[in-house]
Amino acid sequence: MLAIQVNVNIFLIAALVIAAAALGYLKRSSQINSLNKKIADLEKEMLASHAEILQLHRDKIDLMKTTAEPVIPVIPITNGKEDKTMEKLPDGTTRKKLLSTSPVIKQQSGS
Repeated sequence: MLAIQVNVNIFLIAALVIAAAALGYLKRSSQINSLNKKIADLEKEMLASHAEILQLHRDKIDLMKTTAEPVIPVIPITNGKEDKTMEKLPDGTTRKKLLSTSPVIKQQSGS
């Protein structure tokens, strides 16, 4: 019988398996750490953009408030004296009624 003898060291195989597992774990943990850093950066960017949007809304509300309020104060044209003179004047509605009705004129015949 032709038999090839292979000497296998069990400790060497166990050490290779453990080393491969450790390298795989280190590679995967580095990938996870880099992804976590990217996620943290994206979250910071989102928070900054939301803060900017909120600030723009506040500015918009402030502008709307300033445009709603008149900048120049409105001074009334009438004063208290004119109101008193209006009370002294006679009522013009009766005069208008009298002038608007036409007098009834009967035609006379010349016979």
